[in-house]
Amino acid sequence: MPSYTLRVALLLAPTVALQLPFSVLIVILERITRSLFLSHTTRDYFRSGARGFTVPGNDLTIDDDNAPTLAFLGVSVLGVLLSCFCAAGMWELRRVDGIRGAGQRVWCWSVLAMQAVVLGVSVGVLGWTSALQAAQEDVKLGSGKEYTRETWVCGIGKLYTEEQDWAGSACGTAKATRFMLIPVAISALLAMVAVWFAAKQRGGTSWLFRGQGHYGGFQSVYEMGPPPQYQHAPPQFYPTQQAYPQQPWPQPVYVAPPQGFQPGPYQPPPQVQKSGPAVGEQSIFR
Repeated sequence: MPSYTLRVALLLAPTVALQLPFSVLIVILERITRSLFLSHTTRDYFRSGARGFTVPGNDLTIDDDNAPTLAFLGVSVLGVLLSCFCAAGMWELRRVDGIRGAGQRVWCWSVLAMQAVVLGVSVGVLGWTSALQAAQEDVKLGSGKEYTRETWVCGIGKLYTEEQDWAGSACGTAKATRFMLIPVAISALLAMVAVWFAAKQRGGTSWLFRGQGHYGGFQSVYEMGPPPQYQHAPPQFYPTQQAYPQQPWPQPVYVAPPQGFQPGPYQPPPQVQKSGPAVGEQSIFR
């Protein structure tokens, strides 16, 4: 099992490092294309209100199809929001333990569902806009015809290279906006793979679907279920002190006197009367 830091980085990388930046980049590229397009075209405020541009010998009225642009912005907003929610779910799945088992299963399914939505929407919008651009690739630009913004700027860049040099840059950013859906879809797929590896550490499909299986969060491998009942006492890290038998204190023994014994009256010991001092005990005065 990889280290904690590496596991967190692998779980968060698809959403934080890939999906979120590319979703924001879609908005940035679309705004650049729109800014170039609006700054080099004019709007007829007095008649139809449509936009157009003038080249020597030709005036074109641009009828812009905004559906692909709105689809790109929708995928971008969806990617930003769901990547933040999925990053929170991945952060919850960073630890492998048995305390939050049910909650982590909910996060797994939530992240899988959200990333499946991002993957499906990205692939769907990419396929639809690519097919639309392929159908409008060789069209002849003219007034009163509705084309996508990418078709207009790329067509203007091909027809009027010298007069409308801005169209080449706008065409490049418009195509880049559409192709940014590819890394968004790939990041969603990688996020789903990361969720699968997170579930695999907890028991795989048996844990993901039924909450059962071998759970990798314990020191050993235990079957998911009630906590085990220990049959033995926990190990003693320190040896118990040897119990020494306590010796009873000696009790005084009372011996009864023999029968018929009557203690007599108390008689003090006789006093010894001393006579005069002996010769050796006499004091000598000089």
